[in-house]
Amino acid sequence: MWFRLLLILLLMSRVILWKVDHFVAKISGDENVAKEISKTFGVHYLGEVHHVLPQIGRLRVLRNKSLSILSSSEELNRPCSRVTECATWDINFNDPFFPYQWYLDAGVSYDVSGTWISSDPMPDLRHYIQNSHGTQCAAIISAAGNNSYCGVGVAFKAKVGGVRLLKGEKSHVIDAQEALALRVAITKRVDIIVSSWGPPDNGKSIGEPEELAKQAIIEGIEKGRNGKGAIFLWAVGNGGLSDNCNLDGYASSIYTIAISSLTKSGYPCVYDEPCSATLASCYVGGKEPNDRNHLHTDNMVVPQLDGGCKNSFQGTSAATPLAAGIVALMLQANGNLTWRDVQHIIVRSARKPSNHYGWLQNGAGLSYHIFSGFGAIDAAKAAELSSTWDSVPPQRNVTALIPGLPRYLLPTSRSLLKVLVPPREDFKTFILEHTILIVSLASTTRGKIELSLTSPSGTVSHLLTERPLDDAQSGFKDWRFMSTHFWLEDPTGVWAVVVNNLTEDFGEIKDARILFYGFCVEQGNKKSYMSF
Repeated sequence: MWFRLLLILLLMSRVILWKVDHFVAKISGDENVAKEISKTFGVHYLGEVHHVLPQIGRLRVLRNKSLSILSSSEELNRPCSRVTECATWDINFNDPFFPYQWYLDAGVSYDVSGTWISSDPMPDLRHYIQNSHGTQCAAIISAAGNNSYCGVGVAFKAKVGGVRLLKGEKSHVIDAQEALALRVAITKRVDIIVSSWGPPDNGKSIGEPEELAKQAIIEGIEKGRNGKGAIFLWAVGNGGLSDNCNLDGYASSIYTIAISSLTKSGYPCVYDEPCSATLASCYVGGKEPNDRNHLHTDNMVVPQLDGGCKNSFQGTSAATPLAAGIVALMLQANGNLTWRDVQHIIVRSARKPSNHYGWLQNGAGLSYHIFSGFGAIDAAKAAELSSTWDSVPPQRNVTALIPGLPRYLLPTSRSLLKVLVPPREDFKTFILEHTILIVSLASTTRGKIELSLTSPSGTVSHLLTERPLDDAQSGFKDWRFMSTHFWLEDPTGVWAVVVNNLTEDFGEIKDARILFYGFCVEQGNKKSYMSF
């Protein structure tokens, strides 16, 4: 039997042409053989990984503003269970910061007992103060109630476990490290994985899972939760207007749920990124528009590792754990929900903040926003929908090749590309979930390229917005720009792609195709999926 193993090198090898402290090897034999080989050569055996590719360290950053579950200091040490209750606030919490936790709905709490397992419910917080991000994310979900300390978690009876991937705010990690962390859906039978980290939010970086991490996510989707799929939630990022989460292949994957943040009054936070891949948002507070004197007193309450407590936590890192608590509630209401069912329920339960600028409506009648996805998740509605939800039909996909390529992009001009998606030959209706534009193009300034996609229903989705700081000349090679904005639409008809070249130089779009993910129903059954 062949095993693919990750080894951490503890000595220099002449075979390696550059300094490296990690490598992946293919060993003939079982795990015991791998351990013996490791011992013989003085290396540390870390574990089994998947398909092997060259390992290059890549910068990953935390997404707080001042690995949620995946970056806390506790090690997940046994399988997770799902026990969730919905209860009214019938307890007078004595936690001193509870009055400041405005983001916990006054009428409903999420009591997710035993969702995450930790061997120590009161760990020593005096060490590793610089690594507080995971602890703060975990506290949003599960900070204990009525212990006269700090505040209350949205799932205040939960126990939290985690996998340390990043140390400090910035870390260089290799593909295999990410894969080992993300494989907890299989190795530890975890139901919900929360990631508040990703490529740098500096407006000029791009990044995506490499082969091992990508396979780990897919394995979690295909095998996790007994085949129903693990739920991966990902923070959109804090790059603001000058960035776009569609250049973060973790958050923009169809297999992850990209979560953004909202102020107390429902506006996008100042650091939110425009992103057509965002599915929904959660309230975290922060500065309101046109409020110059705002003192940031309505942020999220989290403990400090020196024993203190502050209402200072911000960022999409804070929003994503809140969404995880709601997903846990959904799974308790209906443990048979698939990973796609969870996304459908989030879309249908999300609420549009009233009278705020920038909201549009797609061809299926759903309101969407380039910063906020389909809106703020309504936990009560999500639980209600979950309890009676019938799983959506199996996933299908269709590819439409865009004709007439390659084509030059003229300086400071827009190019229009069109493609026809014909009706299905079986006369069934295809209902969209995720839509992906895959593009290869050349440009002298990558950040000066904008992309938009318009459906036959007239829905416009801005897939890529200008990134003024991105002066890379590398363009894009088969980059996947994902949009949720066409959710529940029928793709039949003419689709239009607009490429806006903001540079004063020529460019070239070499290849493009649209990949549609969704499901098929008999034409007479379409209405049952369109009622919301």
